[in-house]
Amino acid sequence: MTKKTGREARAERITWFAMISIFLLMSFNTGFVLDGYMTCIILGLILLFSGFYQLSKKWHVSPLTWMIATLLIAAGFADLYFNQNYIDLNLLGLILTAAVIGIGVITNES
Repeated sequence: MTKKTGREARAERITWFAMISIFLLMSFNTGFVLDGYMTCIILGLILLFSGFYQLSKKWHVSPLTWMIATLLIAAGFADLYFNQNYIDLNLLGLILTAAVIGIGVITNES
């Protein structure tokens, strides 16, 4: 596996920061609270936009990025339309965000 360029690694870190910032905003006592479906959709869109940006630069994008983005968006829309509330989607979003960052660090994707 080739090492990422500085610009490519910076794009990854910006993506990770954008994902974490959603949870940072919700953790402060500012009244900023997202429903679970909104959290998942926003996180999925952040990953999708990051993936498309990286593809436009002809950089490598992990298949896991696409899978997690799709899972997040699908879970968000499923909850929006079916409103089952079987799982806490904010927690799911946090776990998948940690997975994206953790796998990126382990595989030296940044």
